[in-house]
Amino acid sequence: MTTITLTEVRLALVRLDLVHEFETSSHRKSYIEHIVIRAEAIDSTGRELVGWGECASPSSPFYCAETTQTCWDALGNFLVPMVLGAAWETPADAAHLTAKVAGNNFARAGLDMACWDLFAQAHGRQHGLTFIHPYDDPLVIAGQGTIALEMLQAVPVIDTLVVPVGGGGLISGMAVAAKGLKPDVRIIGVQAALYPSMYNAVKHQSLPMRGDTLAEGIAVKAPGRITTEIVERLVDDIVLVTEDELERAVSMLIAIEKTVVEGAGAAGLAAMLAHPQLFHGRNVGLVLCGGNIDTRLLASVLTRELAREGRLSQLAIDLVDRPGQLAAVATLLGEAGANIVEVSHQQTFSALPAKATLLEVVIETRDREHLDETVARMRGAGFHVEVQSNPGGRH
Repeated sequence: MTTITLTEVRLALVRLDLVHEFETSSHRKSYIEHIVIRAEAIDSTGRELVGWGECASPSSPFYCAETTQTCWDALGNFLVPMVLGAAWETPADAAHLTAKVAGNNFARAGLDMACWDLFAQAHGRQHGLTFIHPYDDPLVIAGQGTIALEMLQAVPVIDTLVVPVGGGGLISGMAVAAKGLKPDVRIIGVQAALYPSMYNAVKHQSLPMRGDTLAEGIAVKAPGRITTEIVERLVDDIVLVTEDELERAVSMLIAIEKTVVEGAGAAGLAAMLAHPQLFHGRNVGLVLCGGNIDTRLLASVLTRELAREGRLSQLAIDLVDRPGQLAAVATLLGEAGANIVEVSHQQTFSALPAKATLLEVVIETRDREHLDETVARMRGAGFHVEVQSNPGGRH
């Protein structure tokens, strides 16, 4: 068994403080530029590192991640070239940033993180490179555990920590730190229902793992050996959340907190929304562990949430094909206080009689109650109305 204690986490926090001092130094920019030139000049037979995806934590002496600044800092601080990469499932924006920074030292392989893990290890063996594991590494775990130290120092009354779980590095480090400081603190892990790998491991289940999840940052098929040991020993429970719950959490964080969070980062809030009985009367700390979400995907999530709330809906209305019908519908919607976003007038491609036409209208309403009132007004005027795209609706 690999032992990681509160002492290791505290040492990691000291290292982070030293890095922060360097980050704020006035000599930082010129130092990095000088070091990067020297790093690029190192002979190709010299020592290299191979990392992947969201590869390590700031406590690791070879920290790299999918951000431009961090990769430059890694090159600048440690005088070694790196091979960075991403799986094909990695969000396009993140992969583009990584490729832009790494240049020729960028590799993209594998449909998912598990495939990329195998590729990275094989590549490292073939080229004599050092593989830095993203979560099943004592230094990585200790570094991620510093989050719990900072949270409990800032808000000592926290008695429950809700942590997203992929491979288990983050929750393992936080559990070690939090239980070391407050043995009675509750640690709740959260996984996407589509990828319940750690849930299966600690609860001895065999739930399937498949599909595309919004929480791609924690879509890990195989948790770590070290992390599984720690989770079994220190974590109080692991819960699963659905895709709808993840979408709702992402949308809520933007709407209320004005904070952009990726699916994995919103998993903690999703768990609170899905399992409120677990957190009633508790002082809960959530870890928003990332904001790496594709802008197009984010737009889709927000639009879908508007539909769930009854604020954006598509109505299908059967009309008699004669003059004035479209105007009558528009008038009724206006009188109801609904805003027309889009109109489609379909005569050819519908199953209606030849003398009828299908009108599809996308409208905005204040909330679900307002939508109900609008639909009732339309039906009261003699129109046959169906709400076509209203996830979770009652029509």
